[in-house]
Amino acid sequence: MHPHFCQGRFPVCREMYSDRYTPVEVMRILRKESRHGYLLESVGQTEQWGRYSFLGYDPSMEITCTDGKMRIRKTSLGGWSEEELRTVDHPGQVLREIIDENRTPELPGIPTFTGVRSADLEQSYEKAEAKLNEIEKLLKTGEKMEFPPIQLKTEIKPQFSEEKYEEMIEKAKHYIREGDIFQVVLSNPMRAKAEGSLFDTYRVLRTHNPSPYMFYFSSIEETQSRTGKTVIKAFSIKTKKDVERALLSPADYILLDQGNGGSGQTVPPLLRSPYD
Repeated sequence: MHPHFCQGRFPVCREMYSDRYTPVEVMRILRKESRHGYLLESVGQTEQWGRYSFLGYDPSMEITCTDGKMRIRKTSLGGWSEEELRTVDHPGQVLREIIDENRTPELPGIPTFTGVRSADLEQSYEKAEAKLNEIEKLLKTGEKMEFPPIQLKTEIKPQFSEEKYEEMIEKAKHYIREGDIFQVVLSNPMRAKAEGSLFDTYRVLRTHNPSPYMFYFSSIEETQSRTGKTVIKAFSIKTKKDVERALLSPADYILLDQGNGGSGQTVPPLLRSPYD
């Protein structure tokens, strides 16, 4: 064991033949399993596709920051969770600290975006092996999410008028001439109200306009922030573990259902587990 493996994270990986799995197909499987999924991709100037695509679900850590209020939610493989709230001037410093704490050593042929904590190496490794078994089975036998096609409800319109956008360009050129800035990237977002999933939109963009920083995130928080609607998530409850998983959901309300016709009994909302 190399000495620097004893700090941060220890790389754990498993190889599988990938000829049956494209990033899009794997994302469909993960999205069916969990509302919290992500796909990270990138390509260089001379590439059509990048060397690595990173996919995941049910992340062990979620970080959000709005108006200087940062929330860090951590979830372990064992099921426990904790939440930390911070007031920050700039989230970049906190992110750098978290990255430093979770670095993995660089090994040939293995991406650095992997690993388990090495504080309790044996226990962490056993949990990682169990998780890898779960993921491998999921990829081989899991159902795929059928994303509803997106339907526009209004006309697509730019956020800024042509006159306003030209005014922004002239202002940016003025700042460059004055030496206040040397580069600026201006955008004019195209907006429209729509229903359905943006996943097919991402599929089109990744094919026709691949870029160094492509990503697709799917989570309950994204739904909450995008729509402003209350989110209610239903869980089929068979075991105590199912209850624990449900209680970790960030949904505004959760519905616990036995899934076998019901018993006619009710549980006070979020006050106790029926298995306590």
